[in-house]
Amino acid sequence: MIEIKSLYPPTIVNFPTGGRYVVSGSNWISVNDDVTMDDVKWTPKYRNKKFNVYGEWRVNGSNGNVYTIKHKKGFGWWCGCKGFYYRKQCRHITDIKELKKRK
Repeated sequence: MIEIKSLYPPTIVNFPTGGRYVVSGSNWISVNDDVTMDDVKWTPKYRNKKFNVYGEWRVNGSNGNVYTIKHKKGFGWWCGCKGFYYRKQCRHITDIKELKKRK
């Protein structure tokens, strides 16, 4: 059993010139050809950073969902909606920014 503790889930990489590795982030472990993902045990390693949050808001979406908007120091804006997930921008953040400008 190969145990890996890292931020990223592992995968197995085969090089055409030879060599097989279990890779997770910057961890590269050379393995035999018979090793599969069933032989790899991954333990997620989480960052324990505390972020300074400028603000946090809860807004109602158009379909009745409630989303959390956060403005984090050094990381910018974040929203829990699908629009932000795919485009890194959304109307919820735009609405909060406009609201803040009016104050």
